Amino acid sequence: MEKVLNMWLDSPNVSDEDKQTILAMNHTEKQEAFYKDVEFGTAGMRGLMGVGTNRINDFTIARATQAFAEYINARNVNKRVAIAYDNRNNSRHFANISAQVLAHNNIEVYIYDEVMATPLLSYAVRQLDCGGGINITASHNPKEYNGFKVYDETGSQLVTRLAKIVVDNVSKLDNYLDIIKPSTDAANALIHHIDKKVVEKYTQTILNLQFQPNQTEDFHLVYSPQHGAGVNVIPQLLDKAGYHYSLVKEQATLDGNFSNTESPNPEDKAAYTLALKQAKVENADMVVTSDPDADRLGVAIKHNGEYILLNGNETTSIMLEYILKQRQLANTLPQTPFVVNTIVTSDLGSKIAQSYGATMQKTLTGFKNIGSLMEKGDNLKNYVFGYEESYGSLPFAIVRDKDAVSATLLLAEMGSQAKKQGLTLVDVLNELYKKHGYHIDTQQSITMAGLDGPEKIAAVMAKFYEQTIGTTDFGDIEVIENYATSERIDAKNTTPLDFEKADVFKVFFKDMGWIAIRPSGTEPKIKVYYGVTGKDETAAQANLKQLEAYVKIKID
Repeated sequence: MEKVLNMWLDSPNVSDEDKQTILAMNHTEKQEAFYKDVEFGTAGMRGLMGVGTNRINDFTIARATQAFAEYINARNVNKRVAIAYDNRNNSRHFANISAQVLAHNNIEVYIYDEVMATPLLSYAVRQLDCGGGINITASHNPKEYNGFKVYDETGSQLVTRLAKIVVDNVSKLDNYLDIIKPSTDAANALIHHIDKKVVEKYTQTILNLQFQPNQTEDFHLVYSPQHGAGVNVIPQLLDKAGYHYSLVKEQATLDGNFSNTESPNPEDKAAYTLALKQAKVENADMVVTSDPDADRLGVAIKHNGEYILLNGNETTSIMLEYILKQRQLANTLPQTPFVVNTIVTSDLGSKIAQSYGATMQKTLTGFKNIGSLMEKGDNLKNYVFGYEESYGSLPFAIVRDKDAVSATLLLAEMGSQAKKQGLTLVDVLNELYKKHGYHIDTQQSITMAGLDGPEKIAAVMAKFYEQTIGTTDFGDIEVIENYATSERIDAKNTTPLDFEKADVFKVFFKDMGWIAIRPSGTEPKIKVYYGVTGKDETAAQANLKQLEAYVKIKID
């Protein structure tokens, strides 16, 4: 570490201010900032902004971009990259650094001239025939974070196999403090702004894909962009579709400090505080909030006079039901409908899909795996819906990443159509439970920060990997899926799992449901997922308590 510290302190490219920051750090702060390189996880590179190799800053962004430039130049793809960025502090600055690094590698660049939603990055890659894409965003993380996501030529985030090439390139770049060069006329000539017509074409395509474009006049929606990129696209889309909605104005300004929200994460109840307050005043039927880069959304539904927050599994289950039903009515369902979600997503969707003759395919966590699977065989031709429990979905196959923009329009349509029938989307969900059994799908995150965080996380995972089939104090374990060894184990057989190896462990309990556990790919956390079933809510809640107790014993 001392060698790296001295390299930073001796470099003429590191500012005096940053050098003073390093010198003022205590031992622990130096260790946390420099003991490793900021890592690529399930959704690219994400971390705290600041000085150091384990932080997001000009040099780590330049290093990652140089590695991606070498990846692009080594592949048989167009030497052209699209760039988007969110509202976070330094996002536009980092995007400009990436543009210059690419241009100095003789790669043509198309960059948005305003904060833009993630699905529009995927769309630009596809529309402009790019060989890849870069998105500067830390998604739903707190204001102190930023990140760097990379995309392939289809507009999908790089799958693990391809991301490893970029990571390997990063590790070979020893002189990364020298990557940023002064701009030149030749480099600047390769950098272009993305025409607004690209955004207009995207929104018009979504409008043309509506199932029931005739809105209910008295249906009212409240929307919050959480100070993020959604404000540049979603209100305009709702306007064109003719929906009656209102913006949470306090959260409708682009602000990297997220000044007027308790949390920019739609998975967090605190994200809805202002929107729910406004919804109550306006007697709105629905609240929708998108995260800062507008790839994920959350929704609250007015039901029996109260606003009910739906989680990602609940929202996407009713979206799947609606899409399948509308396409069945319109006679546009493929012969072999392709629906896809992840191994930690609710089983309710599989039952819904099966009821329409569709087969649910599963991937590892990370929407990059869904985007990649869409491109295989006849999947694209048969595509119906792709989604994951973490509030991300893709209603229409016009991009290859999560799309909160088109999902907002679809939810507005669903809410409006339900209201025409005297129902709410909570009523729709309850009908699904009556038909397919009651489901409780929830998750738990345990933070293990600090230098010893990785060691603690590995120790917890090791306890779960020791689990075997059989009777426990918490229920009978019938099946184990060990993704680290790619094995499915039951009482009679051990069979291979058809997935890349991953640090995920899943345990199925007889007549209760399952739990899955994995380290977060972007944060120092252990994530525990519960997919619990029961004949009714009371039975499901009892089963959930049992599985929570099982997890607590393992983690404690």
